[in-house]
Amino acid sequence: MNTSATILICDDNEANRILLNDLILSIGHVPLLAENGLSALAQIRTAKPDLVLLDILMPEMDGFGVLQRMRAEGMLPGIPVIVISSVDEVESIVRCIEEGADDYLIKPFNQVLLTARISASLQKKQFRDREQEFQRLIEEYNLNLEARVREEVTKNTEVELQRAKLSRYLSPKVVEEVLKSERPVDLGGTNRFVTVLFTDIRGYTDISHEMPAGEVMEFLNEHFTDLSRIVFDYEGTLDKFIGDSVMAVFGWPFSTDHDELNAVGAARRMQEAVKKRNEKWAELGRLQIKMAIGINSGNVFAGNLGSPQKMDFTVIGETVNISARLQGIAQGGEIIVGAPTFEKIRGELEFDDIGKVSLKNLKEPFQCYRLKWE
Repeated sequence: MNTSATILICDDNEANRILLNDLILSIGHVPLLAENGLSALAQIRTAKPDLVLLDILMPEMDGFGVLQRMRAEGMLPGIPVIVISSVDEVESIVRCIEEGADDYLIKPFNQVLLTARISASLQKKQFRDREQEFQRLIEEYNLNLEARVREEVTKNTEVELQRAKLSRYLSPKVVEEVLKSERPVDLGGTNRFVTVLFTDIRGYTDISHEMPAGEVMEFLNEHFTDLSRIVFDYEGTLDKFIGDSVMAVFGWPFSTDHDELNAVGAARRMQEAVKKRNEKWAELGRLQIKMAIGINSGNVFAGNLGSPQKMDFTVIGETVNISARLQGIAQGGEIIVGAPTFEKIRGELEFDDIGKVSLKNLKEPFQCYRLKWE
């Protein structure tokens, strides 16, 4: 980091405080000193340091108490904490991490190692701060966008209002079919048989650390644009983005005779799009990615979910959970489908039978298949 950070040193031993104070100054940061947990909490609340170096064994309030209060007051993980203690029992280390500490060093500590840990923790905080600011800007943008839309809807006809509503989930082609159809589309909630698709980028956390925040945003926008277009091309409904993941539904608002085949076809196109993007990125010397996909078919409850202030279409039920679990067991580059999907398209595509797999929260093992797509 190029900017100076404020680092709070909390240790009841004066010699340790002086040693850490000098180290912090030597690496270009601003130290604050506290001789016990109560004093540390007071300074955390007022000065809001960028990092805390925390001892465990202290009078009045120990390090565990400080971590507990910081968590209770919502200060974690916004302010990273490195515990520096002579207590080297595994139980104490585990407890500190469980209470919210980012790291743990045992006294006497190596100054070079501590300097590296400080730098890493401050970089992670900087990334979290940027991520929070990015989320705030998104929310602010959404609020402004919603305000502009509300101003415009008063000028639109009822058909245009419905079109704007459906366009959040559906391709333009399906939107027009909905508007022309005499069949009602119940956005309030209905039971349907659908096919659900989940994607996830493997190693996304490493990618986000390796790339500047601006490049991460550019990458995600490009990735989501490609996948959304593919979902619409295959008559699917875009349910939501979850971090770096995409959830899509095939069979709502109208079921076709080939929802399952559409979902698997879309998954294959998605993997091909990732492969093509990797080839382009390789020429630029940028990181490569792999994506895992899970697909399952079954009954769900489909409808709008949220509050009067913000509401989005989604589907819920065991079928959705299983789809997410299948994505979770898939390796990068794989497309795993459940037996209900496989049975609907048996003979249409080639699959490897990977047998029955134990999935979280399912009592019985679940039959799965891996698509041969390359």
